[in-house]
Amino acid sequence: MMDRAKNLILAVAPRRLVTPCGFVWAALALCLLYAVCHGLGWREYTGFLCGSAPLGERAALCLVPGIVYVVAYLGFVLVAPILVLASGIFALLVRPRRWDRPPREVAGD
Repeated sequence: MMDRAKNLILAVAPRRLVTPCGFVWAALALCLLYAVCHGLGWREYTGFLCGSAPLGERAALCLVPGIVYVVAYLGFVLVAPILVLASGIFALLVRPRRWDRPPREVAGD
């Protein structure tokens, strides 16, 4: 089972995550995780933060989906935008600019 999951991750994710494209892939993965958690309706399980549980549910069963939702939400709100901005800055820094060449002249000048 673990080999299947590892092969799936290697097939979907880029080989190197410390690249501008890798940062975008990580941000997309965080967005997808949040979308899945929100689609499953796990937002209602975050009541453990204030000490309450949804009606008819045991508190122990609500803890795991609530924690996963909170982590996914914080990743979506805090980490994903930073990764997207960092990928743009990283892409500009990786591409070297040739300062020894003068800029191209625009036709018609």
